[in-house]
Amino acid sequence: MQRIRSTRPEIRALRAGTAVLAFTAATAGLASAPAAAAPARPDLAVTVSPDPARLPTGGQVVGVGVGLVNQGRAVADGVTLTFQFPDGVSPAGEGGIPSDSPWRCVLSVPVTTCTHPALAAGEAAAPLKLRITLPGGPDGTSVTVPVAASTSSRETATGNNAANAVFTYDASIVIPEPHGSDLRFVSLDTRPYWVVAGDRVRNVFEFENAGDQVAEDVVLRVTLDPNLRPEPAESATFPWQCVTLADGWECRHEPMAPGERDLIGFDSTVTGGVAGDLLKVEGLLSTSTPELNDSNGIWNHLEYADTSTVHGRLWLDTDVDGQRDADEPAVDPTTGNVSVQLVPTFEANGPAISVPVNADGTYSVEAKPDEYVVEVRVAVGAYDFTVTDQGDDAADSDIYRYTTEGEERVGRSSATYLYNGTELVVDTGLVRAAA
Repeated sequence: MQRIRSTRPEIRALRAGTAVLAFTAATAGLASAPAAAAPARPDLAVTVSPDPARLPTGGQVVGVGVGLVNQGRAVADGVTLTFQFPDGVSPAGEGGIPSDSPWRCVLSVPVTTCTHPALAAGEAAAPLKLRITLPGGPDGTSVTVPVAASTSSRETATGNNAANAVFTYDASIVIPEPHGSDLRFVSLDTRPYWVVAGDRVRNVFEFENAGDQVAEDVVLRVTLDPNLRPEPAESATFPWQCVTLADGWECRHEPMAPGERDLIGFDSTVTGGVAGDLLKVEGLLSTSTPELNDSNGIWNHLEYADTSTVHGRLWLDTDVDGQRDADEPAVDPTTGNVSVQLVPTFEANGPAISVPVNADGTYSVEAKPDEYVVEVRVAVGAYDFTVTDQGDDAADSDIYRYTTEGEERVGRSSATYLYNGTELVVDTGLVRAAA
């Protein structure tokens, strides 16, 4: 078939226009077809600010401020910040993080991590400022602390997940020395540690003004456990004025100069308790002068003792072999002026305890936990001590150190600690003194 070609301009234009319309319609149709949408993902963005950015060359506690936002279109789970500390840098104390903050940090070196609950799309995390200690450094040098954010969810991008806190040493920064009083305890000596009802307890507080200004209106408040009764302290002398309260004492001290140190002691009585009870003694200092440090408290405790026993027997070792035989008689304490004492190794823990000896030579005494020596005294010319540590330990003599003191022969056991709720057996073998 022949093809007719038009040479008329208007016909060619009509055909061209028709082709353009057809192409336009086709491309329009393609543009309106639905495309595969990109998946919604989180996108963490972190910003870091040093506070302060410049510090004195002697070092300082500073803060690393962190801002964190989820810029993505999905929830970010398992949100974690990681702090990388250079040598010598460490968290300061508890990091300065408020207890009600949603951040939970594991403080350690060289890496500290902090976690945060999940962040919704567009949500910002709670502000965080981690307090760290920077050591001293040369003027003009810097310390860099890298901080990185991560999530257990897959992110759109991670290029904005890390930033650095840069701290620069500046010799022109001088921190003025603070001024004020500074009351603090040096010690609290409470004796004895083990107690039972009726025991007298001595509590000695020592404290000082470690500041550089006079401390005015100094007050010491002592609070006792309910099982401790305060004894009157109104007899305290200058520079003290004390009042005895139902649960302790309140004492006022004359103004304390910088560097001044003082001490005061109080007596209390144990009124009761159960074995294992801890009886607390607590002191608190205060002053009307501003202080450099508010750590003004101290405490100690006593422990209510369980029953502990020391017992034994005195026998006459007729064959002088250091062993108690079945047929060997007991020593009657009335013959030869025999006496037994339980002596604390440290005099400060109390006086010696006289122990009654029965006619059959046995004795027993209850005592609080402590280190003791059993001391046996006999009249010179009546008895002496047999050999010690011979054969069966259950039947030997435990007294081995002998001395003569005036008209008495004195024997002593080894120093032994009597533990709470236990018993200690110390037997004594005697022989007739040589004529």
